[in-house]
Formats: sequence, C-alpha cells, structure tokens
Amino acid sequence: MKMSEFMQNCSACGGNWGAMLLTGIKRVFPDKYEEVKSHYNSMDFSGGGIKPFCYLCDWLTENGIVED
Repeated sequence: MKMSEFMQNCSACGGNWGAMLLTGIKRVFPDKYEEVKSHYNSMDFSGGGIKPFCYLCDWLTENGIVED
C-alpha cells in the first residue's frame, strides 16, 4: 500500500503525528494495533518524541507501506 493510501485511513490528532499514524494502523492493521500502540507508548518521548515517531515510520515500512 502506498503511504498516500495509508494516510487516507488516518485521523488528524491535533498535530500529534504519532497518534495520527496510530489511527491508521488501527484501521489497516487491527490485529497488530495493540502491540504497536503499547510499544510506542512505552518509548522515551524526550527530545521532541522523534524516536517513537521513527519507530512508527519504520514499522509501517516493514509492514508494506511504501513511499508514493
């Protein structure tokens, strides 16, 4: 699936990109959502939360979401 198609499954979350990606993961990968959400929420959000956000981006790539 292309990223633009995946993004159509996401809901805006007040500028929180990580939370937005999680809404898409919940819709596209419902069986994996709780595991991803739990890992994401357990991560260190210092430094602007870039590591948790990168985790989600890497996870999406590993699970077949590709750039347009």
